[in-house]
Amino acid sequence: MTFKDLEACEFCTREEISEILRISTRTLDRMLLEGQINYIKLADGKQGAVRIPKSELYRLLDEAGAKQAAKASAHA
Repeated sequence: MTFKDLEACEFCTREEISEILRISTRTLDRMLLEGQINYIKLADGKQGAVRIPKSELYRLLDEAGAKQAAKASAHA
């Protein structure tokens, strides 16, 4: 999935978000469990499907960019 593909959907699967962020699904699962990323669970129980709003992806990227900018200005 690319950012262009992302525009077509409102919610993404764990696999799609992992691919975009270039992290493992295991790392993404940890982030979900720690509350770093908001998600929607479509069914009860352990096997319920998880969907992540694309707005969460944009929020994560904005936060990462802000952290990088702060680091850069601290070292300047």
